[in-house]
Amino acid sequence: MTRGKWHKEALLGHIACMLEDWEALPAPSSLDDIMFDPENQDGSPVMVEVCQKTLKPGK
Repeated sequence: MTRGKWHKEALLGHIACMLEDWEALPAPSSLDDIMFDPENQDGSPVMVEVCQKTLKPGK
């Protein structure tokens, strides 16, 4: 599995768990806000696109 595909699968799994637990999904964060956090400043950002059609409760 490619690294990009792994990131998307991980995010979709996390979102699916949130939906199953009836948790509200947060609004997307801006890249600037993410990289401003000191914990993220040494990291490499990865952009993952998630379409609402992809989100299916129970999957």
